[in-house]
Amino acid sequence: MDTPLDYYTAHSARFIADTQCLDLQTLYARFLKHLPEGGRLLDAGCGSGRDSKAFHEKGYAVVAIDKCSDFVAHTAHYAQVPAQVMDFESLAFTEPFDGIWACASLLHLPPETLAAVFARLQSVLKPTGSLYASFKKGDFAGHRNGRWFTDMTVERLNALLTQRSTFKVADHWETPDLRPERAQEYWLNVILKHD
Repeated sequence: MDTPLDYYTAHSARFIADTQCLDLQTLYARFLKHLPEGGRLLDAGCGSGRDSKAFHEKGYAVVAIDKCSDFVAHTAHYAQVPAQVMDFESLAFTEPFDGIWACASLLHLPPETLAAVFARLQSVLKPTGSLYASFKKGDFAGHRNGRWFTDMTVERLNALLTQRSTFKVADHWETPDLRPERAQEYWLNVILKHD
């Protein structure tokens, strides 16, 4: 079975074209109200570079990471921010972040890996920091459309968070997919903070 990295490496140009112009301003606003103006922000799973560019243009000091080297190269050029190939399991930074943005990226990790990754993300976040994450809404976990997906509910997320981290859900809301052909799909958006 192909991994998400295999999928995105094979389809990177198409994915960038399909997602780069989506308007996530309402999500940005809900997240950024938890961050100091001009703070240090990690785009964890930068994909098309859309969000890195938006945050950089709003005056934030953005660092972007992704496991897919095509996405990293594109983001560095398109968003004009430092970008590097890094996966969540080997996440390591010496200077902590005010915020972490993980938009539709953590959902490609199996539940047994997610608990440890939340703890690792928490380790690079300031005590006053906030993490945004989004997952497809539901209870499914498995391969779908050539990739692994872990769908999420608030209850399932709370159970994962208590295993290895002290994150607490500070805010959560649902949104429909912005792509017209997927308007029937819903996303769970969450803001996590240190307990």
